[in-house]
Amino acid sequence: MNTNLLLLHGALGSRRQLDELAGLVGTTWNIESHNLPGHGGRPLPQKYMIDHFVEDTAEFIRNKSGGQTSIFGFSMGGYVALELARKYPELVGKVATLGTKFDWTPESADRESLLLDTDKMIEKVPAFTELLRHRHAPQDWKKVVFKTKDLLMRLGNGEARIMSSFALLHPVRIFRGGLDQMVGRDESVYIADRLENGRYVEIPGLRHPIEQADSETLARYLRDFLLDMDNA
Repeated sequence: MNTNLLLLHGALGSRRQLDELAGLVGTTWNIESHNLPGHGGRPLPQKYMIDHFVEDTAEFIRNKSGGQTSIFGFSMGGYVALELARKYPELVGKVATLGTKFDWTPESADRESLLLDTDKMIEKVPAFTELLRHRHAPQDWKKVVFKTKDLLMRLGNGEARIMSSFALLHPVRIFRGGLDQMVGRDESVYIADRLENGRYVEIPGLRHPIEQADSETLARYLRDFLLDMDNA
């Protein structure tokens, strides 16, 4: 059984958000977490793109694990994990995603980007903006938001991989919280059904923000998938 496990955060997140999950998954695995470029205080790259995140994560795996690594990716981290498995299949074992959006269109990108207006964020969710300020220091959290908004718009306007083209042989679990209002069930099932060893699993009661997820429940689902020898 592959015992290396990498945890990837979502957009605007950091690896620290996954500390509790890492502790609950158990000691069977060599667990690492990774700040994607521009997140958690890392410098903002000029190329703020999924492809750049994939290359950066591949290099992290090569330097850290010394072997094939299974990946859990939340939201954007799940998208990075699937792209990484597609591009560098030899580096990746199993892949689990949670709350990953696949249905990127100009309309869906517009909807998501409306939530990333820094002036409105300061006015309506000041506690969250203060959290972002600390999470991404010494980088300017507003620049992180701006680059994320630009990334979403580019995904919606053609930069996203067509949903049906994640042609992977890896065992994959597409997890989705039952109360997730950002990611649709249909788009998640669509992807899982088109993967050779994919399966859609809905986790009752989970909402989209990782902070609102029951970490013990999520750890149990993830652990069961990793230990399932039928999907070794």
